[in-house]
Amino acid sequence: MNKAKLDQYKYLIREKELLNKRLDNCNKEIKDIEAFFNSVDDRVIEQIIHLKFIDNQTWQAISLSLGSASESYSRNLFYRYLEKYNARQQKSI
Repeated sequence: MNKAKLDQYKYLIREKELLNKRLDNCNKEIKDIEAFFNSVDDRVIEQIIHLKFIDNQTWQAISLSLGSASESYSRNLFYRYLEKYNARQQKSI
């Protein structure tokens, strides 16, 4: 094998290792996200998460579907829930 092909082979091996690390990181993040979704015990928050991150609706549209004319209503509910969730996570560490 000539030097150019050997260098290319080494490069491809390094790239494959990097891609495998990225894939492992993505799989870990997917598990973390699934754990978060499975921990949600509030039906309104479940609905907000679904509408925002699955259906890609705006905060305003979500708020309207929840009966509020205020755009910040659903966003504030969601972020307050996240703050409580993060606080619970910190306590469990």
